[in-house]
Amino acid sequence: MKISKAVNKAAAICLALLFCVMLSAAAASAYEAKTNARIPVSCLKVSDESDQIYTIKIETESSQAPAPRSDILSISEDGTAYFEIDITEPGTFDYTVYELRGDDEAIEYDSSVYNVTLFVENGPDGELIYNVIAGKAGEDTKHDSIDFYNKRRSAGVVDEPKTDDPPKEQPDDHTGNPITGFIGSILTGNTIPAHAVRSVMLIFVLSLISSFLFRRGSREEEENK
Repeated sequence: MKISKAVNKAAAICLALLFCVMLSAAAASAYEAKTNARIPVSCLKVSDESDQIYTIKIETESSQAPAPRSDILSISEDGTAYFEIDITEPGTFDYTVYELRGDDEAIEYDSSVYNVTLFVENGPDGELIYNVIAGKAGEDTKHDSIDFYNKRRSAGVVDEPKTDDPPKEQPDDHTGNPITGFIGSILTGNTIPAHAVRSVMLIFVLSLISSFLFRRGSREEEENK
C-alpha cells in the first residue's frame, strides 16, 4: 500500500512540473510570435514643379484589428510611406485607407477609398507572416498597391498623373496563400513550437512509466497479501 501511494505521489509531482513547463513555453511562444506589418501608400507625381504634401488616413474596421502605430501619413508628391502595425497573433484584419482633402483649390484631390485586408498566419518556423490585399470601395478588382492620383489644375487645365515612370519596387510583404499556408502548417505541425512537442512527448512517456509502476506496486501488494 505504501509503495502504491509513493508511486502516485511521484507521478502527480512530475505531471504538475510538466504542466508548469508547458504554460511557460506557451507564454514564451506567444511573446516571440510578433511581426511588424507594413502597408505601403503612394501619391503619384502630377507636376514637375510641386512640393505638395498629402495626408492619408487609416481606420480599423473592427475592435479585433490591431491599431497602427500612427493613423496618419504625410506623403510628398511622387512619394511612398508606410502604415506600420504591430501584429502578435494570426488573424484577418480589415482597414479603410483614404486621403484627407487639403485646402489647395488648385488641386483636385483623389476621393478613392481603399478597403485593405491584412492576412496574418503562422510561418513554418513559428514566426508570423502576413499578406496585404487592397481594393477600391465599390470595385471587385484587387490592387497590388495603394495609390492616390491628385490632379493639379493649371490655367483651367487639369494635369493628369504621370504614369510613365518606372514602377516602384514593392516591399517584401511576406506574401503567401493564407488558407493553404495555414492548413499546411497544421498538417506539418509547424503551428506548434518544437519545445511544446517535446514537452507533450515527455508527459506521455512519464504517464506510461507512472502507470507501469502503479500496476507493479499493486501486484506486489496482492502477492504480499
